Amino acid sequence: MAEFLGAVYPVLHRAGSAAAALALVRQHADIATVVADIRMPEVDGLSLLRQMMAERGYGPAALTVVMITGHGGLEAARAAMREGAVEFLTKPFSGAELRAAVRHALSMARARRAQAEASTSQAQALALALAAARPGPESETATAPVAMRPDQRAVLAHGLRTPLVPLVGLADLLQESDLPRDQIKEFARSIAENADQLQHNVNRLLDFDGLTHGAITMRPQPIIASRLAADALRRVAPQAARGKVTLQHAVPDALALRADADWLAWAVTELLTNAVRVSPAGGFVALAAGPEGAGAWLTVTDQGPGLPDTLLHGKRQPFASAEPVLNRSSTTLGLGLAMVDRIVALHGGTLALHRLPAGGSEARLLLPG
Repeated sequence: MAEFLGAVYPVLHRAGSAAAALALVRQHADIATVVADIRMPEVDGLSLLRQMMAERGYGPAALTVVMITGHGGLEAARAAMREGAVEFLTKPFSGAELRAAVRHALSMARARRAQAEASTSQAQALALALAAARPGPESETATAPVAMRPDQRAVLAHGLRTPLVPLVGLADLLQESDLPRDQIKEFARSIAENADQLQHNVNRLLDFDGLTHGAITMRPQPIIASRLAADALRRVAPQAARGKVTLQHAVPDALALRADADWLAWAVTELLTNAVRVSPAGGFVALAAGPEGAGAWLTVTDQGPGLPDTLLHGKRQPFASAEPVLNRSSTTLGLGLAMVDRIVALHGGTLALHRLPAGGSEARLLLPG
């Protein structure tokens, strides 16, 4: 490949294995673009790509990756782009094609580094603007903006970026005029799926802002708990079936609640979704409820690895996740528990999270009558 790139894009480092490439990336912050083959000794190129994106996908030392393969196809391209590659080439390719891919990748790396340098000041400016736009004690007494923590920015960026990368990559591939019709239809389907995910994440951001600052209010009415439970279980049933997780429930038919049916159902569904996601194949997720004084309790338990201390104690912070921040299989924004906490609080109730002695976690809602 070095002869293809020539003097225009000189190759700074070469590596004979994924481990050697990762060591170079960790040692040299000036590496802006990596060209890697999907098939590599010991560790495959996608695993290397995933690790590089986790460590240097964004930030002041961001790098980009061009993946190449001798066995092209839709699945290989989609897999590379899901993991964060900005370009994908299938052998044989020309020197011009490689240089064009590297040029684009270097441009993306420079843009990401510039964005990282500006992110802190932008976050502070946004915090000031939000404080100024919302009258009240907090904005009147605020003297300095509160910027998002780096880990919170990372979760937010990952949740928005993960569905966006395939959109850009597949749109570029669609510009090739000689693609078969069935491949074009498959690319279009994937673009639609990722666009839906991006829209979902944006809508969740708006809902979180509304719950936090009063634009969304609860409208309590009498509801039957078993009907709410059945609706929530129905929504997560396909996800549970894919993960081979059994759904269990013990909710009395006569148990009545006074709550906003839509938002409480959303909260219960969110807890069930999280529980199914972390539960192993063959495990179970249980939904139970019962009377508590004039109100009621409701629990969701799972057999996952257990929640970290950051989620168990204190206020539920937004952009927090029980998963690694850059888990490439996840497109969540880390807003779910924070939103559930606010929904329950707006009902006058409480949310408590516990680790179970035998493993797994329990989320317990207490709702007033």
